[in-house]
Amino acid sequence: MRPREDSREIQGGHQGDPRARRADQTNRLGAVTEVDEAHHVGPTTYDRFDQLFQQSVKLFGDVMGTDNPDLSGVRKAGGKLVIYHGLADQLIFPQGTINYYRRVQQSTGDSGDFARLFLAPGMLHCAGGPGAQPDNPLNQLVDWVENGKAPTSLNGVIRDPSTGAVTATRPICMYPKVAVYDGSGPTTQASSFACRRTKAEE
Repeated sequence: MRPREDSREIQGGHQGDPRARRADQTNRLGAVTEVDEAHHVGPTTYDRFDQLFQQSVKLFGDVMGTDNPDLSGVRKAGGKLVIYHGLADQLIFPQGTINYYRRVQQSTGDSGDFARLFLAPGMLHCAGGPGAQPDNPLNQLVDWVENGKAPTSLNGVIRDPSTGAVTATRPICMYPKVAVYDGSGPTTQASSFACRRTKAEE
């Protein structure tokens, strides 16, 4: 972690230079927060960057922000929320989603009656990777909303990348449970697995 130097300037440099990337990000942030496409802040300080960032949060947080755990309005309106995240996500760390889900539970007092989290081992960002992918989770969400059937797992499938054919099925369990092989049956079939809590979560 780099020590902060409030008076240090963030200046441009050659392509690939971290300072050039920071300067470019600052210029874009300044243009957006000050609603001026021609805005160019040039060299700036960390204090100025912080100021622009906080200003952007105030301006656009209600529209773009995704970190507010107070979903009580959704809950009161009868809404349901299915969250799934690939544990092999190469862009967004799944631990952040787990943290957010826990904060939602704390904020709303939810115990799974309107929001549920499912973690998919081996799945990359939204899809892809060697692990099972959720197969039409929207249908399960609709079934929850319209028929009161809350999902305890998502229907996971593994497909042949060249043909798209399903080669295996696997339950994607509701957090904090994980899929555990029950000791019998083909490992390519979801029916051979059960969702159980790990010792770490007990």
